[in-house]
Amino acid sequence: MSMDGNFHSGDVFDPTKVDSRPIVFVFDRVMHYHRATLQEINRCLELRGIRFCVLSAQDKVGAVGRVAESGKIVPWHDHFDLTERRFWGYQARYQHRVVDMLKAVTPSVVVTMCHAGTISEWQILKWAGRRGIRRVAWQCGYEYSPGRGLKRLALTRFIPRFDFHLCYHTNAKNYSIEYGARPAETLVMHNTIDERAISPEVSFEAKLSLVKRHPALRDKKLILYVGAVLQEKRLELVFQALDILSRSDTVFIVVGDGPHLATLKAHYAEREDWISVGSVVKGVGLYFDAADVFVLPGTGGLAINEAMAH
Repeated sequence: MSMDGNFHSGDVFDPTKVDSRPIVFVFDRVMHYHRATLQEINRCLELRGIRFCVLSAQDKVGAVGRVAESGKIVPWHDHFDLTERRFWGYQARYQHRVVDMLKAVTPSVVVTMCHAGTISEWQILKWAGRRGIRRVAWQCGYEYSPGRGLKRLALTRFIPRFDFHLCYHTNAKNYSIEYGARPAETLVMHNTIDERAISPEVSFEAKLSLVKRHPALRDKKLILYVGAVLQEKRLELVFQALDILSRSDTVFIVVGDGPHLATLKAHYAEREDWISVGSVVKGVGLYFDAADVFVLPGTGGLAINEAMAH
């Protein structure tokens, strides 16, 4: 950092050196699987005398699929309205009032989801940069349309504006560097779940318990999907695979809800080799323990971690 307190092209952000002003994490949605992570961050920062704030959106009543937590996850947690629109294959978002909320907090560090399609993130980066507030990306390293010229141009303008990138994995680190981040500005911090909270059951016993709940699963090989039922999850590929297998002893279990579920139910209504059980959060471990195969044919990743832990 230069003498004027602002970051310049030759500066490198040291994430271990923070002052006592708050650190703010701006989320699109806080999901149930984020709860433990955010609460642990809050606990660790409290020990250092640093206030941790979370700003996130709330979904409308009746939303399905990826539905955000509606309450406070940490003591300093506030909510904004989120608008999402799709234009010509691009996803655009706007987090209403988020800059005003940041002004009220006066943070030392702002962490965001690093989505170039979120218009308000550009505003956050501009506002924070002018005030010497450090800007950190929680970097997934994924784009729906990365090869398109307009998106690539936006990313080369967007990614270098961050002072540091916390990367889900090495692919996310390489993604950050490809679009302008320096290697010294990146850190691989694996995105995962709290495996300590998982106590797997014996598969045989779990399957007996599941059969009591769903008798049609008796003596079947169980193929499991857990997550939001969205088009980008590409669950149709599983049905195609079932057709190729052509086995009468196999059932596909879909655990989750979302806007694409109605399409699946309409298209595969006559099939007897699958069941949809809806959204299950508490007690979902039973399905993982009973399943013979877990599948994730489209986007995502945390469910794979959970399957491996089981």
